[in-house]
Amino acid sequence: MTAGELRTFIKFGNDRCVISGARQISLCDFEVNVLGGVNGKKSQQVFLMCILNDGVYVCAAFSSLRVTHCFSTLVSNGEKVIYDYDKPGVPVDSCDRQWIVGIIFVRRICLYPKLKI
Repeated sequence: MTAGELRTFIKFGNDRCVISGARQISLCDFEVNVLGGVNGKKSQQVFLMCILNDGVYVCAAFSSLRVTHCFSTLVSNGEKVIYDYDKPGVPVDSCDRQWIVGIIFVRRICLYPKLKI
């Protein structure tokens, strides 16, 4: 999944939120790529050591075969926890990150406050 595809999905979801009155995802926060363009053997270490503000992030990385994979990361008090389809919530420092050869993007997901109508 590319950032552009994810942006399109967010816009689609936000349009539906207007109808239902639910909270929308901030595209301004999503547009900022917190960490990206990191390649090489040290990519896992860079991801582990990068300082992120508390919140939820969508991340995309690739393996040595250039197979891309998206996962979410929850940051709370400086601790990063990965959520993936097979990982219900594993701290970053204790999960297998050897497959990460490059980081495409790390983007924050923030919700707008719910509007009172």
